[in-house]
Amino acid sequence: MMTDMFTSRENPQDREAQTNRSIRSGTSVNDPAASKPVVSAPPPKRYRIGEVVQYSGFSRQTIHNYTVMGLICESEWTQGGHRLYDVDVFERLAHIKAMKDHYRLNQIKHMLDKSLSGS
Repeated sequence: MMTDMFTSRENPQDREAQTNRSIRSGTSVNDPAASKPVVSAPPPKRYRIGEVVQYSGFSRQTIHNYTVMGLICESEWTQGGHRLYDVDVFERLAHIKAMKDHYRLNQIKHMLDKSLSGS
């Protein structure tokens, strides 16, 4: 059985336009890489409070208190109401830990906020 190259539903003019675009862009019409969808980066990792406790060495209550005080901020909340923190929380907690022996928490908050604002 002989098949005609136009038996598919593809319009020959569409194929010609695709070929012309490929020629202009320097890619082959049959190049599988040219037809692959662009894959974006995976979403950033978010940490639940238990993971922050595990990796930071601070207690759950301390993480909660620092969040309430504004020393650290959650990135988002789950639908179930759990706080999620991004990776930056660990750097901020390290700064808090380093300054805690020399400054009160409200002073640390002020210094951290000031450094974030660029002042």
